[in-house]
Amino acid sequence: DEFLAMLAHELRNPLAPIRNAVHLQHSLAYDNPLFGKTRDILERQSAHLSRLVDDLVDVARLERGKMALRRVPVELNALVAAAIEAALPQVQARGHQVQIDLCAEPLVLDADPTRIEQIVANLLTNAAKFTARPDVIRVATRREGDRALVEVRDRGAGFAPGGGEALFGLFVQGEQTLARSHGGLGIGLTIARRLAELHGGSIDAASEGPDRGATFSVRLPLAPGSTEPAAPDDDRAPAARKRVLVVEDSDDIRETMRLLLSQWGHEVAIAASGEDGLEHITRERPDVAIIDIGLPGMSGYELAQRIRAMPDASAMRLIALTGYGQPADGERAREAGFDEHLLKPLAPQLLRATVAGG
Repeated sequence: DEFLAMLAHELRNPLAPIRNAVHLQHSLAYDNPLFGKTRDILERQSAHLSRLVDDLVDVARLERGKMALRRVPVELNALVAAAIEAALPQVQARGHQVQIDLCAEPLVLDADPTRIEQIVANLLTNAAKFTARPDVIRVATRREGDRALVEVRDRGAGFAPGGGEALFGLFVQGEQTLARSHGGLGIGLTIARRLAELHGGSIDAASEGPDRGATFSVRLPLAPGSTEPAAPDDDRAPAARKRVLVVEDSDDIRETMRLLLSQWGHEVAIAASGEDGLEHITRERPDVAIIDIGLPGMSGYELAQRIRAMPDASAMRLIALTGYGQPADGERAREAGFDEHLLKPLAPQLLRATVAGG
């Protein structure tokens, strides 16, 4: 009951400004400066909601042993820099700065880059939450034998010596007051540790005492040999133009995806039902079809099966887009003929990379 009450509190907090911002936008002209402010609020708070949902899904997968890593050779310093960039808005919102001290030599890991970034970003946002006054959070990397070390050091609330292990417990809260000024679900550190352990690494926390700050140390095994890291994607690079069909019954999702894909140079068609999507595909044979699973009438699974039964449709890439993310859902999508199984809400960078990848 306490967890559900806390979860309701955390979900209602971002929903309140979202509702207010939408109400304001109904009465504002597009060129009104307040329109831009309300848009920024919507972007910030919807991203916060997405993080809450993602964290709940991640911790459920980790608890059940269902988290799959996509390992590639990656350079740790680049991932740390990306994690800092991702966490910086939350860090700066509390008045903090980040001081970076990266190892001069490359630290190559055999790791899932998204999950390593997630570990570092979780530690940064945790440091920002529990440092009450504007201060400097220090992030450093270095080599320790056959391991790479990432340290995130703050001068915030700290904890009693020997109390670091308890912080990684599931749903542990650093503050139990009615105001819940720190927020969060108490699962960020749990996720970070489990992800590090999946990579064969570890995380520990140390502090000299309350109000004396804390240091979180992540140790990850270096890749054997001298394998070169994978080249990072350049989001600014022009993508090859593709003919894309978006089949989605939600007007807002369909339209925003059309706008994004068009902005990236693709030729985009849309359909609101499986029947309309099938008609378009029969006539036009697009390069890529992004299909919602939960369509009214003909489901996304049925649509994919009927596409795969068409002559000369084997080269068409089918991307399932759904809110259902259990392993069985992904397996069912592959059995129906989908090439990819993506979860809502979909990060624009992932959408771009997936469409361009075919």
